[in-house]
Amino acid sequence: MGNLSAVGPYLASFQFGREFLGSASLALLTIYQAITLWLFFLRLASCIWAQRDIELRAAAEREGMLFRGTGWLVIGIMMSTIESAVGFAMTCFGVILTRRILRMLGRACIIIGIVKGFVCLLCICFIRPDIVVSKT
Repeated sequence: MGNLSAVGPYLASFQFGREFLGSASLALLTIYQAITLWLFFLRLASCIWAQRDIELRAAAEREGMLFRGTGWLVIGIMMSTIESAVGFAMTCFGVILTRRILRMLGRACIIIGIVKGFVCLLCICFIRPDIVVSKT
């Protein structure tokens, strides 16, 4: 056999397994991020629906602050999902740079969303006790 090593990074029998595991892990990450995006998008849609209900009822006893950081979180997770999907493209400098820029922007949006806070609904009677809420 001479100077051929039995195990190495470019051994043809291991190349298929390495590429398969790399693609499978990227596919699982993309699926996970797509599911997370779907859940956050549903939460954002429910916030929009609840805000619409509050505005239609013109309820004086409730003040809605429903959006806060949820939109930023949805945008950040969407960019991260796109970044993972771009990973299936052929590797070259442009693709790697695009992935890193998308990853940076996605993480920045997620950080802004977390800093702004999650969804909340405030009952104004706790904030201003002088308002008496009628139960009619």
